[in-house]
Amino acid sequence: GANVNNMLFDLKTLTTPLLAQEEDQNQAALCDASYAEEGLICNPSLDKHSCACQNILNVKTGDVVEMFLINPDLEVPIAHPIHLHGYFFNVLGSGSIPAENPMAFIRQKNEEGNIERNLDNPPRKDSIQTIPGGYLLIRFYADNPGYWLMHCHISFDVIEGQVMVVKVGDRSEWDIPEDFPECGTK
Repeated sequence: GANVNNMLFDLKTLTTPLLAQEEDQNQAALCDASYAEEGLICNPSLDKHSCACQNILNVKTGDVVEMFLINPDLEVPIAHPIHLHGYFFNVLGSGSIPAENPMAFIRQKNEEGNIERNLDNPPRKDSIQTIPGGYLLIRFYADNPGYWLMHCHISFDVIEGQVMVVKVGDRSEWDIPEDFPECGTK
């Protein structure tokens, strides 16, 4: 099914708002951060959550974040419309990927400096249609602290778990009123 790095965001484990009640979150429901931070592919037989957990990318305020959106050309090619809340991003590049090992292919091309980046007026978006059998390279400046959802705009894919949360900064940077109501309280 639809996923992010073979991770399915388990929406049922979110019992309180991430931003307002971060301290009440079930830490055991969090995915290993390396999947989001290092772009690793989850193996359900090795992962303690069987690849169904809360997939959160931790970013420092002020970071420049680049992400590759890789969409393998499977038996049924689907162009996923990906949306990032809280930000606009620049589309720096796109291209084709091989059917075998597309993540390794992109990682190697990027490390060798062979991914062309359009830094001269790149398109600015908050949603983009991914390319079956291809990649998109997006970049944004993390200047809006908080928890921000990144997800496919196909409802079924969201329900399946094609979701990632981008956490920018920490609680000291979030503007939450002291008297903000909490879920589960009277």
